[in-house]
Amino acid sequence: MSNKPIRRDRVAARVEALGKSAITLARSVGLERGFINDILIDRKKSVRDDEAGLLLAKSLECDFEYLTGQQSEVRRLDPNAVEFGGICETGVWRTDAAGFFPARTTAPIEPDPRYPGMPNIAFDVRGDGLGAEGILDGMTVTGIKAEAWIEAFGPPRAGLIAVCRARRDGSESPAIELSLRKTYVWQGATMLTAAPADPRHHFEPLTLGSEGVEILAIVTRAVRLFLDLETPLTTP
Repeated sequence: MSNKPIRRDRVAARVEALGKSAITLARSVGLERGFINDILIDRKKSVRDDEAGLLLAKSLECDFEYLTGQQSEVRRLDPNAVEFGGICETGVWRTDAAGFFPARTTAPIEPDPRYPGMPNIAFDVRGDGLGAEGILDGMTVTGIKAEAWIEAFGPPRAGLIAVCRARRDGSESPAIELSLRKTYVWQGATMLTAAPADPRHHFEPLTLGSEGVEILAIVTRAVRLFLDLETPLTTP
């Protein structure tokens, strides 16, 4: 691994395009809160091309090579691949963001043809969060990014499967859970619940809209990559 010079103008352009503060973007992937600001004020002029570089690119929703000036496109994705969003493991809270984001940026899956032109994203599945729904440890799920889904179809309705991110702030660093959960409405609130196959497993439900709880994507397919089996899950 080596240090790569980072173009401050491109970092600034991505921060502006995303409409969020540099601190918010850095913390969203587990980087130190001042990581991006240090680049913007020229305190940090290079970043190692390892986990830190991948997390920086992820926070800014672009390729690392774009930030270094090695390519002009914000993203250069394989047309037969979709963006990789990380690892979902219901009930596991991590303070080390690298545990969510292995060193790859795409998954070898074609975009869902039922949703042409909509941004797809893939997540690997660990654990028994939705085993009762047939989504098992070792599978990969793909879906449509939440913002695009809501714009096209409205707020998530009951019965959809979603990739959720929950955050809780600790004394030293925030802990984050990426999980697969099913949506249902109870007393006017949208609840996000697990459905483990093993009745001995229990995961507390989340409430959408609570501090630190958000939906990242609506899941449309569950795939076993190496067996080439695919199960469509969702229609609007």
